Amino acid sequence: MTRGFKSHARLRLGALACACLLLSGCGIKLAYNNADRLMRWWASDYVTFTAEQRAYFDLAFAEVHYWHRTSQLPIYRDGLLRLADALGSDPETALVAFEAEIEGWGETMSARAAPVAIAMLASLSAAQVDDLERRMARSNRDYERDARKPPAAVTREYAKDYADGMKRFVGRLDRDQRALIESRLATLTPDAQAWLDLRLELQSRMLAALRAEPVDRAVLEALMLDFESLYGPELEAIMATNEGIFRRLTVDLLGALTPRQRQHLDDRLREWAQICAELHDEAEPAAPPAAPAAVAT
Repeated sequence: MTRGFKSHARLRLGALACACLLLSGCGIKLAYNNADRLMRWWASDYVTFTAEQRAYFDLAFAEVHYWHRTSQLPIYRDGLLRLADALGSDPETALVAFEAEIEGWGETMSARAAPVAIAMLASLSAAQVDDLERRMARSNRDYERDARKPPAAVTREYAKDYADGMKRFVGRLDRDQRALIESRLATLTPDAQAWLDLRLELQSRMLAALRAEPVDRAVLEALMLDFESLYGPELEAIMATNEGIFRRLTVDLLGALTPRQRQHLDDRLREWAQICAELHDEAEPAAPPAAPAAVAT
């Protein structure tokens, strides 16, 4: 999958594509119940925690995870059921409404998790920040390779990613449906370089904030909660164009579903709503201990 697609999948590319990235993959319950391990594994690509940082992370993550399980999963359940009920009568209106819901979910989650991320970042030593810079530079190589790919190769990857995501919702796609996806996504505006430029700018500002004395927490918070303000007119225009293509494609593809595919979609949305309900009901009766405001030193 191209990195540009990963970077902006949550930004209104089409409600079904967004939801697929949010909920897809085998073992949803297993992944959710082991989210702390997955997050530590992801973070280890960039930072090696000290024992004190690991202890803080475990406490803070448990607190956020409990909040998410008990307060947010019921909201996701209701949103998925509303989408399932509405798709049959007015798919386009339903998709636009669900896009807005997903954005709201992401913003709520970001606001709740940002203090934890800022506390972790502010606790990094100078040596850890230097190591973070080296690791980010190494991770950027994949994005740089994507930016050098021919546009036709990138749109083929987008088409494959989108088709694979839709398959999880509606079952196997027929030849005409795949041709529709390929033809529509061939008109996408290349965005890999614009996303790489944004990534580099975000990294530069974050490193500067971490090296300030004291750490510039206001900048870190803005980067986490308002990074869209850095998009600039070029990226904004690309996003508007590409989101429109994804949205129109999703609506037209829904209109081309067979009865069996429509039933598969309805079943899958309701299945995921039920999983949200079950995960909520599995919450411990009492909240975990509150994490301290900062990493112990």
